[in-house]
Amino acid sequence: MTSLVVFFLALSLSKVAASPTATFAIIVTTVENTSPKANIIRPKNGAKVSGKTVIIEATSLDSDIASIKYQYRQKNRKLWTDIISSTNPTSMFSLTWDTTNLPSGSYDLRAVARDNANNEDEEPLTITLIIEHNNFDYAEDEVEKDKDNLIEGGNGTKIKIPDGALNSKTIIRVSRPDWHSLPSLRENPTGLYLEVTLESKQNLLNKPATISLPYQDKDSNGLVDGTRILEANLKLCRWDGNNWVELPTTIDPVKNMATAITNHFTIFGLFGGLDTIFGKATGTDGVGLKGVKIEVLKGGGVEKSILTEANGNYLISGLTGIYGVRAYQEDFVTQIKDNITPGTEVNFILIPSRFKTYIYPNPFKVNKEDLCTIKFHLPQAEKVAIKIYDLTGSLIRELIDENYAPGTYQVRWDGKNDHGDKVASGVYLYLIKVGSKAKVKKIAVIKYAQGVKMKNKVTPKLHPDFIRIIKVKAICPFFIKKNKSHCP
Repeated sequence: MTSLVVFFLALSLSKVAASPTATFAIIVTTVENTSPKANIIRPKNGAKVSGKTVIIEATSLDSDIASIKYQYRQKNRKLWTDIISSTNPTSMFSLTWDTTNLPSGSYDLRAVARDNANNEDEEPLTITLIIEHNNFDYAEDEVEKDKDNLIEGGNGTKIKIPDGALNSKTIIRVSRPDWHSLPSLRENPTGLYLEVTLESKQNLLNKPATISLPYQDKDSNGLVDGTRILEANLKLCRWDGNNWVELPTTIDPVKNMATAITNHFTIFGLFGGLDTIFGKATGTDGVGLKGVKIEVLKGGGVEKSILTEANGNYLISGLTGIYGVRAYQEDFVTQIKDNITPGTEVNFILIPSRFKTYIYPNPFKVNKEDLCTIKFHLPQAEKVAIKIYDLTGSLIRELIDENYAPGTYQVRWDGKNDHGDKVASGVYLYLIKVGSKAKVKKIAVIKYAQGVKMKNKVTPKLHPDFIRIIKVKAICPFFIKKNKSHCP
């Protein structure tokens, strides 16, 4: 028990009355603190737990603890509930807690100690934990020696331990290690890891167990979500203390489950096979390029090739050896990367080989949601100006006039003039000047989703900028028709 030393000051009133000199006496006495204490050391404060046999452990500095009562309550609630051990406790300092029927959420947990004099802790220390059945830090369940055991996680994880695999009845703990802290990483990680341990510390199982780890493929495209890994190439691996060892893996593409057998429990990880080269082809603006031809080169020839998807991604499997990888698309400079081994991500940022421009959407509906995008490719550094004109040659809006490095760029127009007003429905022209070269193209603008027919009866006057590029095909026919003459 903790002893408190209390000091009393005694004052002799008679002495005070009879003499100016008062007599003081200091009396020291000891008062015992009758509140026993127990601290929860497992689970840790803030842990996310799940399972039928979550282990709770406590410790105390007091030597005369007679019993410990464990209680929980939902966060911000007043009522505490006693925890009844889900297994036979071997000590008052430990019990197992069945959390499977409790809803996910935040809970307070405390250990209320009582001593041999029947004194109970009046202010027990409280920790906070989270019951999370789908994304737990760890889950604990009891497993039997002489029966088949099935441990299922809320996220679909399954561990099957056959009859006779264990030496004794024990508790299995399934946790999710922080992959950043793992001693070594293999190529093509999915980021899915699982650690399985036995309370009995049994190292080798008498019979192999089956472990199933789920992955996600919500769009059913055959790739693990968030990766470029083909589900058919997934490998469940175990950590042997020094390296990742591949296990014979079965893939269920319907249930999105990878399954393997193991003769002992350790850290498991799900990885892509080491026979693929994958990556992405983009412009310098970071936007994926569709239809880029990716070729795998070996021995002076093309061994395999594929076109990139709409988002610029690609994946080529069934490879062994060392390769060169080439990316080619018309209007871009071809790139080659050498000494590439399977299991490697190879990305390409393509530089344009010639100037090109296009606009979308066209027709362009002017409202709050829509923006018109003018995209252009620059093969070399140039000064670029983009301006919007009406059909009379009047300047409506200057969008840019600045220097650019080689690459792919895009500029957006909101359908407004230089004064911030929305333009009327009709046909407009945009001029893009790149160094000494220029192009003019038409934009059809529809305001408020209503089409408007153009009725221009006045011959348009050419703006000076158009005189220099009057032979551009997009604009000459219009002026030939109006002026009834040839295009200058």
